[in-house]
Amino acid sequence: MALREDGPVELFHNDELRRQKNRLEQRLEDGYVRIDEAVRQGRDVTAWEDFWLSLLYEYESVCDELQDAA
Repeated sequence: MALREDGPVELFHNDELRRQKNRLEQRLEDGYVRIDEAVRQGRDVTAWEDFWLSLLYEYESVCDELQDAA
């Protein structure tokens, strides 16, 4: 295990993954609300949905990485 001046590198990596997970959760929630509202307004949300799915895949990847590190 590599060490930094203030602790193991793995802990910092996991902390960053948790921060990234939290940011992605918020973006997914916000995006869902915006897409839902746009659909109710009759707007085309195809591009938004595609982007939302890319965020979801990124979120799943971060969750998998956190699970592997546990």
